[in-house]
Amino acid sequence: MNPAMEDLFLGGEDEEDQDLPAPRPAARAVNPRDQLRALGSFASRLTEPDFDFGHWVPSERREDGAWTMPYFEFSREALEFLGTARVLPGFDWIAWQHSAEARVLFGDRALIEQQATEEQLYRLLTVLIRGDRFGEGTLANAYESGLLTAIARRARNLADQSG
Repeated sequence: MNPAMEDLFLGGEDEEDQDLPAPRPAARAVNPRDQLRALGSFASRLTEPDFDFGHWVPSERREDGAWTMPYFEFSREALEFLGTARVLPGFDWIAWQHSAEARVLFGDRALIEQQATEEQLYRLLTVLIRGDRFGEGTLANAYESGLLTAIARRARNLADQSG
């Protein structure tokens, strides 16, 4: 796993990551409208041509002869976006990702943008963030497919509707 992503789960900080933005802990109490606005603030930025979500770092042979595993290295902006995401504590994301509701949402970007609830957005994000912990590249694929953009657009719309 990318060391910077570990902060989303563990809250740790390596010396080399000190210049990265600190992710917001999921358990911190935040005004729901402010959280939606923060997430939605990336809706336009995620689609701009110069937006860089990150890149794959290939495996390499170290001096001691061991090989490193390839991993996805998130850009600063990607980490800022992910820092606005809320991971739902106590949510059975493994079971939910196989539900009919999840399959429909994961398969229909337009439905997410038009009808997803705040809770559904955070469920999707929880599945993606936790899934990336166990399957490197889950978040990169979600970005490439437009899923993260659809989530951010819906968050912006919900925040605008709530005043």
